[in-house]
Amino acid sequence: MPITQLADLARRWYSHHADSDWEKWTPVQAMEIFRSAGLVGDFWKLDTSVGRY
Repeated sequence: MPITQLADLARRWYSHHADSDWEKWTPVQAMEIFRSAGLVGDFWKLDTSVGRY
């Protein structure tokens, strides 16, 4: 993975962790973060039948 893509993923994943109303991502939200960072394919698919990550 290119470092620029890794940085994009980190920014998307962690940018709201300090917000007072932040909650862990749901699997659907996490997969959307992966997709928006260009990470697609079977490796990035999550079980959406579980709670939060």
